[in-house]
Amino acid sequence: MNYFFYDSESGEGIDLSESAEGELEEVLVRWHSIEGQPGSLLGVVCTNGTVVQFMWDDACTVTLDLPLRERHGSLQKESSFEVCEETLRLAFRGMDPQELLNLSFVPW
Repeated sequence: MNYFFYDSESGEGIDLSESAEGELEEVLVRWHSIEGQPGSLLGVVCTNGTVVQFMWDDACTVTLDLPLRERHGSLQKESSFEVCEETLRLAFRGMDPQELLNLSFVPW
């Protein structure tokens, strides 16, 4: 699965347009490396083309975000690190992140 990220502490990252192929373990290593860094993000491009990204708002809160370009907005919810990590694992197993409950539409 392809992934992208931005590390707010180091300034390193991979843009969505240049997303890199990675296995779950590699993506989880990157996920843990940016844990709790406000402004950092990690995203994956699911096999069905859905993009799901996880953006650190502060040291404890992550916004789970599914951009919907055709609707000019995103499905979002604030979540914990643990819930987001489980969502990453499920995405690698083939779950469509749009099936997640309690997502709210936020226009751009």
